Amino acid sequence: ETSTGGTEARSGGSGNIQFTIDSAVAGITIGATTGLLKIDSTTAAGTYYDTITTTDSVNAILHTAVTIYVNVAPQIGGGSDIRTTYKFAQSSTAFTATGGTYSGNPNAPGARAYIYSITRNGGTGAAGNPGISINSSTGVISVDTTTTAGTYIETVTATDSVTAFGETTTTIVVNKYIVISGGSNITTTYGLARNSDTFTTTEGTGTKTFSILPGTSGISIGATSGVVTVSATTSAGTYKETITATDSVGSTSTTTMTVLVNPAISVAGGSGI
Repeated sequence: ETSTGGTEARSGGSGNIQFTIDSAVAGITIGATTGLLKIDSTTAAGTYYDTITTTDSVNAILHTAVTIYVNVAPQIGGGSDIRTTYKFAQSSTAFTATGGTYSGNPNAPGARAYIYSITRNGGTGAAGNPGISINSSTGVISVDTTTTAGTYIETVTATDSVTAFGETTTTIVVNKYIVISGGSNITTTYGLARNSDTFTTTEGTGTKTFSILPGTSGISIGATSGVVTVSATTSAGTYKETITATDSVGSTSTTTMTVLVNPAISVAGGSGI
């Protein structure tokens, strides 16, 4: 990153002033008449101790010692890709930058001040960055409930106090809402256990698990199989059950089914012979 410093303002001396610098480091120069010190993008990172010489028209000379800090360019680490489901907000871990130039003392230890930003550079999702943002201070990316399903390829940029920057790429995948299909109602007779057809899911994120409510005694569902079981001890009656599928990020979808348990067969009437 090219940077300039210094000033052409002066006091004292006679006539025109000429500036020179004794630096042997590539990319460090000074304007002969302006006194503007320039460090261009070819200058290697390091700390440089140089002397600026000021000479007036009668050869009066002033030597001024300067220290030049050229910090390594910002580099971004940490962070994480995001995989979520439509309508389910999710955040990344924090992207963190190192290197660069602090907004105060350029050689100060500890945390440095960066500004984080995010821009779209590809993918199949909706145009722009709907619902995708980054906290400019913490480097945490957020995907809110308005982000439509699709794949978003993003560039995360950390900019330091002299506008030098580092970049990295991250991918955000927003899957479609969970769809439950298959399954069946169950009709049985008290004392006879019976299973439903298998409930299945498509879309959503990662592994899906099933649950059933209101949790009637004797009626259960396999968390991974999606098969509802009515045990032989389930009391006669009609039961309205809600099947819920939950994916790996906590997004859910529901469907309903009916379980009908008829009373046990009873025989009456007739007579002895």
